[in-house]
Amino acid sequence: PNNPTLYDPLKHFDYTKSRQERLLNGLKKAGVITNKQLKKALKEDIKLDVVQKKNKYPDYVTYVNEEFTQLVSSSEGFDKRLAKANDKEKAKIEKELSKKVSTLLKDGVKIYTALDPYMQNQVVAQVNQNLPYEGVQGGAAVVNHQTHQIVALSGGKNYAKYDFNRAYQAYRQPGSSIKPLLDYGPYIEKTGATASSSIDASKFCSKEYCPQNYNNRTYGTVTLDTAFKNSYNTPAIRMLDRVGVNTGFSYLKPFHFAELKDTDYVLPAALGGFTDGMSPLEMTNAFTTFGNSGSYTPSRAITKVTDLNGKTILKWKDKPVQVYSIRTNNVLRQLMASVVKSGTGKKANFKAPYVGGKTGTSNNYKDMWFVGLTDTYTMGVWVGKDNPRSVEYLHNAGPQLSIWRNTLQAAY
Repeated sequence: PNNPTLYDPLKHFDYTKSRQERLLNGLKKAGVITNKQLKKALKEDIKLDVVQKKNKYPDYVTYVNEEFTQLVSSSEGFDKRLAKANDKEKAKIEKELSKKVSTLLKDGVKIYTALDPYMQNQVVAQVNQNLPYEGVQGGAAVVNHQTHQIVALSGGKNYAKYDFNRAYQAYRQPGSSIKPLLDYGPYIEKTGATASSSIDASKFCSKEYCPQNYNNRTYGTVTLDTAFKNSYNTPAIRMLDRVGVNTGFSYLKPFHFAELKDTDYVLPAALGGFTDGMSPLEMTNAFTTFGNSGSYTPSRAITKVTDLNGKTILKWKDKPVQVYSIRTNNVLRQLMASVVKSGTGKKANFKAPYVGGKTGTSNNYKDMWFVGLTDTYTMGVWVGKDNPRSVEYLHNAGPQLSIWRNTLQAAY
């Protein structure tokens, strides 16, 4: 119809009614209908058949909107311009990007995604069921690392569309879940160590930094396997100290952690001490490397975007980066398998061709993590409070482990 916004019957019924009368009178004047037909038509009740939009999978859809902007930015070169721009220029470029996104959506596009409805329902249900505690929240991401596709996301307990989405917007201290990426991976790569190699687990001090093991326990020389599965802290610190902080952090660069800062390049990062931290989706993405022989390719929710005629107009063009050697990756997989078999992540174990991962707890139990993988899926779970407070009372229950296990076990 002419001017559809003005004559939208849901918003401007009076305009719609007056236009109806005008058109009917025009038909009468032209001799198409009789006066009797005109009067009958004018008296008819107008019933609108309104179909309510269904907000299915709000956790996932909210992220897809975010990724759509990222895809437009990457495809149209906005990301490169933003990387070089100062603050004033960035504001202008971001305005251009927003306008471009709005134009595409207004013109009409079809966005194809990797959503797996079954897995999506599972992860949402598990987050809701395992976090009955007041004020406790969680975020989770599930990736098929064979296809590099994000198949399910939980933005939090009782999530509603466009709420703060903890799967990708909550940047939290990763605790010991960072160890395979920052400490063990680089150390094994540089020294050729194996799971049975020895490492000093005794007290460690560097200047005024003297980290403690859990419960202030002290140990002597242990194997990498023992140190990793029990999440001893001093061996991890020694590993990063030996390879060098800058070298260790060079292995994180391919993952493009959004909130990584120059101030993070310090030894406490070995135990997850960062300025802002990482999101569950970022950690899950990084751990997909262990399911791909040490090679990293970003995982995406959007598979392609077409116009209304079906022509592909936008598609990700990601290229793999070899982060760790296959040998190093195999050792890391062996270490992570020990975590669920006889270490801190035993509650996450279930029967599958491969199960492995790493637990993580930040200082004062403000964050609890489990990030791991099976032969097909990589999944990361964070549990804590939006306003960081101790959740030590949940330590023994391990809800993050239950969410992880129950979600992935359902896939098998």
